[in-house]
Amino acid sequence: MIRAEIIISVRNELPHNLRRTTTNINMTLGPDDQMTVVLDGPHKIGEYHHDGQTLQPFTEWRGCGQCRDYAIKASKAKYVILVDGHMTFPAGWVDEICAHLAKHPKDVTCCRMQGLGQHFEVLPEEIYHGCYLMLKHPHNSMKNWWICSQWNKGEPLEKGITGGIMGACYGMTREWYLKIGAPLTILKGWGGDEEILATCSWLMGGRCYLLPPVCGHIWAAKRNRPEVEYREKWEMWANHYAILDALPVPDAEYMDIKKHLNRGNDRNEKMTELLLLRHDAIRHLRETLLSAPRNWQWLKDKKIIK
Repeated sequence: MIRAEIIISVRNELPHNLRRTTTNINMTLGPDDQMTVVLDGPHKIGEYHHDGQTLQPFTEWRGCGQCRDYAIKASKAKYVILVDGHMTFPAGWVDEICAHLAKHPKDVTCCRMQGLGQHFEVLPEEIYHGCYLMLKHPHNSMKNWWICSQWNKGEPLEKGITGGIMGACYGMTREWYLKIGAPLTILKGWGGDEEILATCSWLMGGRCYLLPPVCGHIWAAKRNRPEVEYREKWEMWANHYAILDALPVPDAEYMDIKKHLNRGNDRNEKMTELLLLRHDAIRHLRETLLSAPRNWQWLKDKKIIK
C-alpha cells in the first residue's frame, strides 16, 4: 500500500524548477511513498523528466484545484500532500506529516515556510508560521476578496492549531478530503485552495494544524506562459463566488458578502454564467456542509474567520 502521495500540480512550470523540486522530493521520500506530477492542460510531457508518475487529465487548463482534486481521487495512498513545483523540503518532512495525521486524521496540515528567490536562494526574511482567515481583505488591490488567508504575525509558532493553511504544502488523509466534500472541485484557475480546504475541515469537525518542518517556496515563480487570458481572470474571480455559494452562510450575511463581491463593478451576469458550469460541484459541497457538525456562526465565534 502507498503510504503518502506527493501531488504537484503544474502549469507551464519552468522545467528546471520542477526538476529541482522533484529531485529534492525523491531524496526525502520513504520506500512506500509516491510522487505524482499533474499537468494542467496541454503540455509536452517530454519537457518534464522526473522519477514519479505523470497525469494529464484535461485537454484544457482547469487550474490547480481541479488538478489536485483529480489526483487525490485517483490516488491509492492513505495520505496525500499537495505541493507546488518550485519548492524545497527538509529531510523527514513526509514522515512528520504522516505521523501527525496517523494520530489526528481530521486535520489538514501545513508546514512552516521560508521564502526563496528565483534561483532557489533563501531570502533574508522571517520564516512564516501558519495563517488565519480574514472575512474581508482591507487592501485596495483585493477590495472585493473575502475569506482571505493571512500570515500569522507576532509571536512565532513552531507547531500547533492555526486558523488556516498557507505556504503550498498541505497534508491530509485521502479519506478526510472526501469526507469534507472534495472541496477543490468547485475551483477553476488560481486561488481559493487554502481557504476552501480550511473552512471545510473546520466545519466538518476537523482542524488546521501547523507542523515544524520548514519548506522553501519561490514566491511568484516565473513560468513559460503568456499573459493570463481575460477569461482566466474571470474564472479566478468566480472562485470567490463559488466559495460563497458552497459555504453555509446565513441569508442576510450572504447578501452582504455578495454586495461586497459586486462592489464597484458589473460582474453579476458573467459570474452567473461561469458558476452554472460548476453547478453540480457547488451543490454537492453545499449539501455536504449543510450536515456538518459545526456551522458558520461557530467559525466566527471561535475566531477561525476574523
